[in-house]
Amino acid sequence: SPAIDAGGATALATDQRGSPRPAGVAPDLGAVEFTPFINTPIAGLPGVDDSSVAWGDYDSDGRLDFLLTGSGISQLCRNTGSGFTDVTASVAPGLPGVNESSVAWGDYDNDGRLDFLLTGSGISQLWRNTGGGFTHVTASVAPGLPGVFWSSVAWGDYDNDGRLDFLITGWTGSSPVSQIWRNTGSGFVEVTASVAPGLPGVFFSSVAWGDYDNEGRLDFLLTGWTGSNYVSQLWRNTDSGFTNVTASVAPGLPGVYFSSVAWGDYDNDGRLDFLLTGLNISDFVSQLWRNTGSGFTNVTASVAPGLPGVEYSSVAWGDYDNDGRLDFLLTGRNISGSPVSQLRRNTGSEFTHVTASVAPGLPEVYASAVAWGDYDNDGRLDFLITGRNVSGSPVSQLWRNNAPVSNTPPSVPTGLNVSAASSGLTFSWNAASDSQTHASGLAYHLRVGTSTGGSDLLSPMAATDGKPRLPRSGALQPTRSRTLKTGGMLIGQPIYWSVQAADTGFAASPFATEQVLTLAGMPIPVNGPYTPGDTNGDGVVSEQEFAAVRAALGTDELTTQNAAGYYTEAQVQSLHVGTPLISQVSPGRFRLTLGVRKSTNLTNLTNPFTDFRLDTSGSSILVNPDGKLEFEFPATDNAAFFRIGAE
Repeated sequence: SPAIDAGGATALATDQRGSPRPAGVAPDLGAVEFTPFINTPIAGLPGVDDSSVAWGDYDSDGRLDFLLTGSGISQLCRNTGSGFTDVTASVAPGLPGVNESSVAWGDYDNDGRLDFLLTGSGISQLWRNTGGGFTHVTASVAPGLPGVFWSSVAWGDYDNDGRLDFLITGWTGSSPVSQIWRNTGSGFVEVTASVAPGLPGVFFSSVAWGDYDNEGRLDFLLTGWTGSNYVSQLWRNTDSGFTNVTASVAPGLPGVYFSSVAWGDYDNDGRLDFLLTGLNISDFVSQLWRNTGSGFTNVTASVAPGLPGVEYSSVAWGDYDNDGRLDFLLTGRNISGSPVSQLRRNTGSEFTHVTASVAPGLPEVYASAVAWGDYDNDGRLDFLITGRNVSGSPVSQLWRNNAPVSNTPPSVPTGLNVSAASSGLTFSWNAASDSQTHASGLAYHLRVGTSTGGSDLLSPMAATDGKPRLPRSGALQPTRSRTLKTGGMLIGQPIYWSVQAADTGFAASPFATEQVLTLAGMPIPVNGPYTPGDTNGDGVVSEQEFAAVRAALGTDELTTQNAAGYYTEAQVQSLHVGTPLISQVSPGRFRLTLGVRKSTNLTNLTNPFTDFRLDTSGSSILVNPDGKLEFEFPATDNAAFFRIGAE
């Protein structure tokens, strides 16, 4: 909200032309003259095409480095603070040069250091960051990973176990593939047939993860050529696998290849929209699809008029002018065979072509890659662009942003909370605020670990001070909660967690005050949901039912006492006698609600269905308006074990 001065009037700031504006409100850069993007040469940087480029702070020094591939080259360039240096030979010895490539950074082993996947020229390689450099670990960590050409790779934790999985597409030399590889914690296994049956193999392809329906599970978009058909498919994560929902959710979505797809919430309504480019038979496609909440609709004509269709393309979202709205860069080859590079500014009502005024001299390229990142930490997004220019020569250029308005990070999220169910722990928080980006346009990065500041259970890919190691707004999952499965968490092990906010300019807040909870008392399944004790719903855990529970948990530590649940602060583990629910009323005081069926006609406390005995004072018992039994009790150590004996 606007600041108020001592006299009660709205305090005003001055924009670049001297006009007053409310404090905390970004100026309208559409009406402001400012120094445009400047091509900033990097000594020795080779031009590449059939390329890929990705920013990432691999050495955790707070400055974005980058990985560049194409034209038979793979090069890791370190940001020294005064420029970039090729460190490939010393940091990643043996890294092969590739063509028709894709690269992606991700902390697959949750050690706080960025690793990377590299594909192209018939190879697929996973390189692990050891802290002193990178080592090739594909054979031991992802045995059987197929080498591919004309490929795409993307990281994403599709099963919410806190470990990054990946999706890979491309041509193996004999057939197209599309594969999902699940991270087990000790390596990767290919699970496509079981989790996404019918997923078509594609090449000349693009893939991107994003939670389009805000259900807390990553869905994905896939495009490419199957060898006989062009496809663009949206696959929804049902929690038990993926299903192709294109026809019902995005009817009319054109199949494309030589393609690019990118998720982004361009209208800041809290729902992910997407850009799609590529070739469909003889039709060159560039389309913006808006998420309405019930599906997607093509809004290109009204929102991005004049947007040229392109193939051999690349698209990337980023808020270059710090007005809180996502803009985009688009490159590729149009229907006349000419290369295209366009910077489109989001005015709030449409996207306008501003390349000539904002980035004069920007090379028009195809067989290209574009990536946003604030390499000089000045609060303004810069970009890398690669590809084949109009004369057929490969180019690689860094363009520095000289806009007058510097981005500021969001506020720290508040109201951190965690709850539990059979699906796992759900971490949640209140919305942060930001001077440039609307609250609904903010995204969040969650950190969960077994030590203070740790991230071994879920990596935020950010430093402990909040500095991002990847330039991203968190568009994969823009909601204010995240569910994490508890498989593999140790009994009695404290769990430390926090969260930060990120805006459309990729600036991130510090992490919120760290929270801690402890798992204890009840064994936790290694994978998957809890096995209900009361399977038949009769209110009694029989010997047979209890044997199934013990088998699922893999332990003999339980006894047949009809255990119903265990509570530590903000968490429940349960075996479900009825549907018990426990909540914290106040520090050190809890309320247990037993979900007794209304058909039992529980209207008074004489019903013998459940008898509570607790050797503590200050407890109370009542029947709530829903006919459910409520038992409120204190626990001085802020934790309580409860047992329900059904008669």
